[in-house]
Amino acid sequence: MNSIESLIEEVRQCQTCALHLPHGTRPVLQASREARLLIASQAPGSKVHASGVPFADPSGDRLRAWTGLSDDIFCDAQSIAILPMGFCYPGRSAGGDAPPRRECAPLWRSRLLAHMPHIRLTLLVGSYAQAAALGPGKVEERVRHYRDYLPDYFPLPHPSWRSQIWIERNRWFESDVLPALKSAVRQALGKGQTMTEAAALSIYTIGHSTRTIEVFVDILRAVGVTQIVDIRSHPRSRTNPQYNLDTLPRTLEQYQIGHVYLKDLGGRRPRQLSVDPATNGFWKNQSFHNYADYATTKPFQVALAELLERGGQKSSAIMCSEAVWWRCHRRIVADYLLNKGCAVYHLMGAGRVEPAKMTPAATPVESCLIYPD
Repeated sequence: MNSIESLIEEVRQCQTCALHLPHGTRPVLQASREARLLIASQAPGSKVHASGVPFADPSGDRLRAWTGLSDDIFCDAQSIAILPMGFCYPGRSAGGDAPPRRECAPLWRSRLLAHMPHIRLTLLVGSYAQAAALGPGKVEERVRHYRDYLPDYFPLPHPSWRSQIWIERNRWFESDVLPALKSAVRQALGKGQTMTEAAALSIYTIGHSTRTIEVFVDILRAVGVTQIVDIRSHPRSRTNPQYNLDTLPRTLEQYQIGHVYLKDLGGRRPRQLSVDPATNGFWKNQSFHNYADYATTKPFQVALAELLERGGQKSSAIMCSEAVWWRCHRRIVADYLLNKGCAVYHLMGAGRVEPAKMTPAATPVESCLIYPD
């Protein structure tokens, strides 16, 4: 029997559908003999076709947020296999991307799966993958009754931009399905029963800005957040009193969302005279510089440990008031979480999720990060 590596190379050279693909052949897949989680999806879109990297597009960002997987783990073929029903971008049709080519799956799928004996769970993403594995049926009903297909399969809607509209009509997806999905993914990827705590943990960030509570809650629910960790130094607002500390916890409780206030993660810190100014010289903005200095102190480290503990208990989002993360101290908190091995996602608005990336200057030193110039 050929190795899976040689079989993948055969797939990459495939020209079976060349005459029917307006943008040419470029099979996109990810697989290894050691993979434990299989993502069965539809077909690459135009951005993935251009990059050659599975789910390197907004749909992938949503799927990573749904599953709680970091970019590193998601792209690790030793853990996760990604086999679309069609390996090449099929081009456009009247309603969007064309369906995956029918020739692809019968030609390659069973041969590849024969080389992956350790798959514990298959995520069936969208109607084509579900039809191939389960036969005819409605996506919504299958997702709603996902428990009927465990432990082998977990059906999901396709994470395109249209999924946000679907989620707004089906609130049970974020309250019931997403927490169960993250748990199932952790168990499938774990050595034994669960992954290491750091690799399993995903945390979101959000700024409340001027949003109404209803809009704010909708954004949280779309990714299954059930707890806000408030990291404002001054948890009140004259212009947006709905976010004042004396009312917000009770308001969120009505939506089954918890609230925790961690004052020692708050921003707007004074200069730390005990820290050499060159230590965090990368930050030219004094507020960020001050906070980077403060993050090396014991109160911050203790509060960060509490955030990690609480984030392991409930799907959590750290909250401040600033709308965008790059103008808020939560970008430095995100760096610390990334350094701990967490997956971090910035919630930018309805259907807009950005995976956090470490600030380039961040340098780990023992339990801290410094940002030298």
